[in-house]
Amino acid sequence: MKFTDTHVIVLERHREHWGTLKKAGYMKNLDRSVFDELVKVYHEAIANVSFTHWCGACVAGMVRGLYTAYERWQEAGSTAPSTDVTPTGGLGKRWPFQKHKGGNG
Repeated sequence: MKFTDTHVIVLERHREHWGTLKKAGYMKNLDRSVFDELVKVYHEAIANVSFTHWCGACVAGMVRGLYTAYERWQEAGSTAPSTDVTPTGGLGKRWPFQKHKGGNG
């Protein structure tokens, strides 16, 4: 895992979303352009996994995993990759493809 200067710029520009998620415990209305930028950073710095903009829990998990990895990378001196980061974002093995409660299934 390595964050480039471009990644750092993107992550710092959108850090308020991570702050809201940490403080309030949820995220709403993440702009599609912001989502696309964060997914690009995730793919390049952590792992190439699929995310959907339509699943709120999936988006929150992606943001949580991305910023957790970024903060660990910063704490390590911005040079050494963390060995304790998984692409699950803390949502389990099936993430980002979770079954939703309710509905017809």
